[in-house]
Amino acid sequence: GKLEENNNMQLLNRIEIQALDPEKCYKYLGMQQLLNITAMKAQEAVTATFKKRLRLIMKTQLTASLARLYLPRKVGGRGLLNLADLYRRQEAGLQDYFLNKELPIHKAAVRADKGYTPLFLSKENHPIESRTVQSRLDEWSTKTLHRRFYAALHNENIDVEVSTAWLQEGSLFPETEGFALAIQDQIVATNNYRKYIINENVPDKCRFCGTTNERIQHITNGCPVLSYTEYLQRHNNVAKIIHQQLGKDRGLLAEETPYFKYQPARMLQKDDVKVNWDEPIVTDRTVAHNRPDILVMDWKNKWADIIDIAVPNDENVSRAWSEKVQKYQDLAIDLKHVYRLDKVRVMPIIISVNGLVLKVIHESL
Repeated sequence: GKLEENNNMQLLNRIEIQALDPEKCYKYLGMQQLLNITAMKAQEAVTATFKKRLRLIMKTQLTASLARLYLPRKVGGRGLLNLADLYRRQEAGLQDYFLNKELPIHKAAVRADKGYTPLFLSKENHPIESRTVQSRLDEWSTKTLHRRFYAALHNENIDVEVSTAWLQEGSLFPETEGFALAIQDQIVATNNYRKYIINENVPDKCRFCGTTNERIQHITNGCPVLSYTEYLQRHNNVAKIIHQQLGKDRGLLAEETPYFKYQPARMLQKDDVKVNWDEPIVTDRTVAHNRPDILVMDWKNKWADIIDIAVPNDENVSRAWSEKVQKYQDLAIDLKHVYRLDKVRVMPIIISVNGLVLKVIHESL
């Protein structure tokens, strides 16, 4: 074939594709390999890119909890396998195999191994230790930042199994899951973290409100600028999931809609069951708090459930529960009297910003 030079190519939308000079080659690696052009340059480009990425990885600060990586998901870890643990487990298995065999060849191997292998078979009382779940839990509980979520998760009022159910389900992308755990471990690059942990020369005030230190607790549930936008949307999303499930369970909704597309009706009603969404409840006397997130009434069976949602910080979960119960007691008494009901329950749904769930939530389900 003969190499010919042409002018730039003009497309229908008047955009021109620049002609390739004879001494140059297409910049993408696949074309260079396909045409067997500048193989050395292609190799150098790959090597340079690899080294650049490797340097970035080496500069990464390992601030996440390593113990959580290898803990089972049911206790709050990510459930990854640790190669060192697998290696030691194989060693321990081989050691037990040789020491418990009675054949002459195995006994000879035990006498001969005087430190030539990691098993050290001839030495008495030479256990091969591997990390246990408890040892990693202990490590997690001693870290300056990481231990705060550990302490909150293992509070006597918290249901660990329910609080870690999202980890066991494994429905999130790995990147999303890792970011959620970083928030729990309080190692997100807030201004407070950058200034006092990484020692960067940055202001520690919140970038939204500018009034207080930008800590992770402030960002997740304490910034006044975010209260009527992000916090309200988070609250409503939780309420939408519950409202839709109530409608499905009672035959008021035929099909399920993704929560972010679901628009709750102000009132769902079928036969003797009614579900209200964010509606003021009229009673005989004035009640200070008469607008719960959801109200379920069953006239046939003479009961009602007052449901209200809150997403507080981890340390405020129990207090939020008590406040919700106390807040709607007057409304519960009036509902029971006005509608002649046998039972009215106040059912707070409290889930912390980090997903902690109280044991008493089972009473509301």
